[in-house]
Amino acid sequence: MTLRLAVVGHPIAHSLSPAMQTAALRTLRLDATYEARDVEPRELPTIVGELRDGRWQGLNVTLPHKVAVLSLCDHVEDDARVIGAVNTLCVAGGSVIGTNTDVLGLHASIAPYEPVLRGGHVVILGAGGAARAAAAVARRLDASSITIAARDVDKAAFDPFVSAVSFADRAALAAAFARASLLVQATSATMGPGADAFVDALPLDALAPRTIVTDLVYRPRHTRLLDACEARDLVTIDGTEMLVQQGAASLSRWLGRSIDASTTDAMRRALHDALR
Repeated sequence: MTLRLAVVGHPIAHSLSPAMQTAALRTLRLDATYEARDVEPRELPTIVGELRDGRWQGLNVTLPHKVAVLSLCDHVEDDARVIGAVNTLCVAGGSVIGTNTDVLGLHASIAPYEPVLRGGHVVILGAGGAARAAAAVARRLDASSITIAARDVDKAAFDPFVSAVSFADRAALAAAFARASLLVQATSATMGPGADAFVDALPLDALAPRTIVTDLVYRPRHTRLLDACEARDLVTIDGTEMLVQQGAASLSRWLGRSIDASTTDAMRRALHDALR
């Protein structure tokens, strides 16, 4: 039987998941397909029902459905519940299981630097779903402290163990940057026309030489923030690695086995080619 997988969203034509996952399935030589399905909000219960009935063996979920699909799951795993969003659906015994592989993806993308990051201070820019995933990763790193910077400080109060600062409070932001071992850019600000102004307003000169910087934006791959940090000789990680790793984590869940390095390499090459 052909294994049927898909990513669902509305719109969906921009998704790079089909390029990545198709490359993985070919590398693994599986009888499987991975489609992009444009699903309007009113159609979401229908396709989740199709998964429950066995017409699909796994689904990725992207905007605008990542929150709405929570209520359609029979079981929601801890990471997804903490983040408040689901990006992967599996089925077991007729039950739909919602999970979120963003935490695994981000953690894997910074894994080479984990020894120097463990127990350090993590600064996260943004207060949305990606920021929540970053906060979960910070806890896995046993971060000594976590600071979330946001335009609306109230939105950053989703975790009692983090401190929040306003982007407008440059002194407080600079103090947080000075202590950072890891800086995670988890907003969409570096992908739009206002990217230059956003980055210019950040106190990057306060970052210590040891700070590692990752920008979860992957379009463009080399964001203005990463360029500015590289000019300061800081270690940077672009957003494509998190995308690859979360995709590999989704595939691992569907197949019930780990994804080897050669398959992940194929996903990475396909993604980079699609972004050229």
